[in-house]
Amino acid sequence: MSCTACAGAAQTVIIVYHSLPGRQVRLAPVGCINPDQSLIDGGCTLCYNGKQMEPILKTFITANETPYRSWVERYPDRQAMGYICTYTPEEVIQAAGFTPVRLRTGPELPTQAEAHLQSFTCALCRSVLHQALRGDLAFLSGLVFPHTCDTLQVLADVWRENLPELFVATVVQPLNLGLSSARPYLVTELQRFRQSLAGFSGQPISDDSLRASIRLHNETRRLLSQLDNQRSRLTARGFYATIEASMVMPKEQFNPLAAELVELLSEKAPRQRGPRLILVGPVLDDPTVLDIMDDLGACVVGDDLCTGSRYFDQPAAETEGGNPIEALADRYLKRWPCPTKHSPHWQRGEHLLELVEERKADGLVFTLQKF
Repeated sequence: MSCTACAGAAQTVIIVYHSLPGRQVRLAPVGCINPDQSLIDGGCTLCYNGKQMEPILKTFITANETPYRSWVERYPDRQAMGYICTYTPEEVIQAAGFTPVRLRTGPELPTQAEAHLQSFTCALCRSVLHQALRGDLAFLSGLVFPHTCDTLQVLADVWRENLPELFVATVVQPLNLGLSSARPYLVTELQRFRQSLAGFSGQPISDDSLRASIRLHNETRRLLSQLDNQRSRLTARGFYATIEASMVMPKEQFNPLAAELVELLSEKAPRQRGPRLILVGPVLDDPTVLDIMDDLGACVVGDDLCTGSRYFDQPAAETEGGNPIEALADRYLKRWPCPTKHSPHWQRGEHLLELVEERKADGLVFTLQKF
């Protein structure tokens, strides 16, 4: 397929990017981006039009650094509970007194995990296990595994066997979101997780603490949604660094910084030039593709990523006096589903076409996990 930069035709660019942690990555274009487009804006390399945002964005970049050994130094009064998938009920973890910390792919080859996981398992799970066996995740009180895929479910068992001192919980969410039994089942499963975590923490998780946690996480989602509407004022690297930081920082510390960033960005003019692209895929832990697009002058105007818009889509209901567990269940059933879920009311192809039209995109970049 030719792209508009090459042939001048009004058609969509499709680019496939393969990511493999610890090895040289390669951009394999089906179409292409005009190499004459480059970032010539002065100021911070993470945002356009000035340097006021640089300290905030550098704070976010630092928070995202792996290995995670410095997490305890940054947040000495916190207890961390790790998670890998965004189907983890962070609000319940927060209400139990822990800070949810999303684990991501590290830069090294996952050699420590090779004796425990086959090569056909995803790089994310192998990397997280590698980090744990090497001692990088010793600061965690435990880890929560949603049964999003078979590898995550197996990883929970491997974790219990090799790291028995840590709390391990699984949350098995429904795969067919359209079944009449999906909601009552999910409510029961979330309640079971609530009781399990309360037993580990030694204190009950009250409805009031859950409601407060929902409000806190909804504020994060609201701020990320506002930043989503101001993408053209941030580089792709800066935008996704902000989302990643929201997953690893205590949200009580992230939210004020994000609110300040939103206010500063609202005072800046958006960048108008460059091809408008949408990112599609699972997790995007390797920033190389973001740097490539920024360097070429492209503007990422939307995404369908686990580590992107899916994370902050749909707030949970904050009805005073309502059942907070039911509110969480309803959010999971209504949010953009992961490809491991099925919903008769939502089709990914149609969703992407709508997103392309809504964001006036020139192309899509599919980021694929390399096995």
